[in-house]
Amino acid sequence: MRKINGKIISVLVAVMLLLSVLPISALADAPAVVGNEQELLTAVSNGGTITLKQDINITNPLTVNKDVVLNLGKYSIRLGIGDNVDAPTAIRVSGAVLTVNCDGSNGHGVQYGGAGSTFVLIGTDTATKLIINDGYHTANTAWLGFSQPVSPAALIISRCNAGMIKPEIVLNGGQYFSSAYDSVTQQPLNNGAVFSGEGSFIIKAGTFANNPQANLDSDSICFKEQYGENYIALAESAQTSAEFKEILNDNNDLTVNIYKPAQNESLDYFMELLSYKYGQYDLNGNIKEGNFLKFYTETYDYNDGSVYVSLMNEDQKALETHKIKFDFNYNQAIKDDVDKIIESMPEDVDMGNYIEPYCYTVTDLEFIGYLLACKYDDGTDDDISYHNESRLINFSSEYKKYIGYKNFGMDPRMGYADLFCNSCAGIATFEYGGTVYAAKNVGAIANHVIYVPDGTANTKDALLTAAQQRIDGYFGKDKVILEYAGTLSEVILRDHYNSTVDEWSQWNPNATFEEWLAGPCCPVIDHNESVNGVVANANENTPCFKTKINGITAYLLIESNTAKMAEPPTYQNIDILTEVSIESDNASVPLDTLVQVEKITSGDEYDKILKAIGTEDGEIFDIKLHSAIGDKYITKLDNGKFQVKIPVPKKLEGKNLVVYYVDADNKVTEHEVTVKDGFASFTTDHFSIYTLAEKSTTPTEETKQEETKNTETQTETKTEPLPKAGDSSCLPLLLALAFVSACLLFSTKAVLKKSRKN
Repeated sequence: MRKINGKIISVLVAVMLLLSVLPISALADAPAVVGNEQELLTAVSNGGTITLKQDINITNPLTVNKDVVLNLGKYSIRLGIGDNVDAPTAIRVSGAVLTVNCDGSNGHGVQYGGAGSTFVLIGTDTATKLIINDGYHTANTAWLGFSQPVSPAALIISRCNAGMIKPEIVLNGGQYFSSAYDSVTQQPLNNGAVFSGEGSFIIKAGTFANNPQANLDSDSICFKEQYGENYIALAESAQTSAEFKEILNDNNDLTVNIYKPAQNESLDYFMELLSYKYGQYDLNGNIKEGNFLKFYTETYDYNDGSVYVSLMNEDQKALETHKIKFDFNYNQAIKDDVDKIIESMPEDVDMGNYIEPYCYTVTDLEFIGYLLACKYDDGTDDDISYHNESRLINFSSEYKKYIGYKNFGMDPRMGYADLFCNSCAGIATFEYGGTVYAAKNVGAIANHVIYVPDGTANTKDALLTAAQQRIDGYFGKDKVILEYAGTLSEVILRDHYNSTVDEWSQWNPNATFEEWLAGPCCPVIDHNESVNGVVANANENTPCFKTKINGITAYLLIESNTAKMAEPPTYQNIDILTEVSIESDNASVPLDTLVQVEKITSGDEYDKILKAIGTEDGEIFDIKLHSAIGDKYITKLDNGKFQVKIPVPKKLEGKNLVVYYVDADNKVTEHEVTVKDGFASFTTDHFSIYTLAEKSTTPTEETKQEETKNTETQTETKTEPLPKAGDSSCLPLLLALAFVSACLLFSTKAVLKKSRKN
């Protein structure tokens, strides 16, 4: 056995000693994770990096005399907030550097309420420094008025004796709100300051409740006032990253498909639209992955359309900030038309404390059409109700008339469904081709009532029969089946029983409906109030009805009132740019369907169609119909027709016009047109690409095929004589026969040769 070299042993011992030390040093550098006041006080006294794992309420100020990095994350440190603690400050820094980090200005930070300031910095013979990178920091100071004058309340105070080094404060972001009130009079003093005292105060970025302009350092590039309330400071980054440049155009502007806001127009919705595309959340409120943009509304310049924008990471930290200009990309002619439409629409209703949008009516049959068109839960959508209810307005013929039947679909983004009423309301957009041209406060309401003729007997059977006949007359039989659901009292109470189970289950979780009716949890129902504005003269015995569509039950009332029986709705929609319009009285077309028209003016498809038609010019349109609520395209009617109107251009005026359809096999179909008031009308049962052109004198492919077919038929009926000897017309046939004979001869020899060998 070999002896181990002494040098090797020495090396191994040294390595083992080094490894034994490493865990100790690693633990020394590891951040302290704290969850209560005592842990926080201990960690601050030791210095280093400290991370919060929950909100911490402290009863005594934190004294920082060693360098500390305080990572609050999504939590707060609070002193004197709702707990009646009276202390002169929340955090006192002396001869050390305190760095405060938060995950964005999301309501978390250092919050103080007492008779002093949130941060107090003491000048010493060594540097005292406060760096705040983000967060929500407050100082709600109560002053003891009495005999001494009240001094301004400050969120950050610097105290420095003669000969001491003056403290330094750097704010790299966050929100700062300080306020003061007299504890005797309980009156706000409105003189809370961000900073007071001696020292260097640098604002790189931040939002402030009080004007910090007197303290702004030259490094603060941008300073804007936000509607006379809050103030914002931003520092522009020196360099623009490749990631930021990717969203900009060649002129380093941001191209947006949104109208330019007018000088007196609120920016809230404009910025909200931008945030949905570039911000942290999508339209459904889901958090996007990766970095995102934050737009500072307060810095928007109406004159040149510029704004300050930050590139934020997933922790809501600003990676860089730049001032950019918007390149507003929209069609001014469409914008002018939209402005005229909005001017003609009913004004919002001033309710005193708030503005209520005008509500457009959705009639009884329109509401049934809405129910049939709704998107229903297929397991892929988490919020079907929101998707459906917010689009109710698009089924209102009243709304359609006001917008001139133009292809603008509204999504007010708020909807509500009750037992006997559906409604939607909110700010919606006029959007065309992916471009937003205006935002408008709108609303719609649909009462769950089917109106039948006066004189209908007031019995459940007579009412049901009359309503069913009216529904069948428009939608067709077996599309919607009504049935009796019980009296008004029974329906309301059963709904209450089902919807409040969390409340009454504490009384008896196993109670049946009948037991619940007799128990203490059954409410007293005001039946008139429950259907107020829906039907007249309702009482507890008023019959109620229901229908079940795609698994969803809707409750309905039936009222005899001929005056409220609106005409059956018809589908009508006009493309605002091309003026191509579509109409149909077929009830299978959802009333929210919008026409999508693309005019084809060049390319392979254009050339192919004109060649097939046999003309050199034509108006070619690719026409589609799309229902937003059902999220589907309407391509064909099984039973019914669409009437299509195409504007006649000057070059085709006075000519013999026809509409052509060319299918995938190049077969051409002609549609007769009627020209009236500058429009060429034709009918079809499906949508694709159609061409308005002068009727061609060149035979189309369809005509050629028909002529060829006729010729072949005539040829088959003739009896041709056999060819005469020497007739050259039979030469090809003779050559073919000779070739086949030679092949047979060769094959026979090969077979015989093989058999001999065997």
